[in-house]
Amino acid sequence: MKKITLKDIAREVGTSVSTVSRIINQNDYKAASAEMIEEIYAAMKRMGYKAKTKDTKEDKLLNIG
Repeated sequence: MKKITLKDIAREVGTSVSTVSRIINQNDYKAASAEMIEEIYAAMKRMGYKAKTKDTKEDKLLNIG
């Protein structure tokens, strides 16, 4: 199974990788509309996105919802 990347999520929802990154890292919610944020999180859940944790560097399923 292919590892899902930010690029995959961005392509799925039709936005940039930087927008997806800002939303995932909760750095800048002004970077996208509320609808786009919902689409990004829905795509992450649907695609089974796993993020690297900063503390352990282990894969972790992002808790969405």
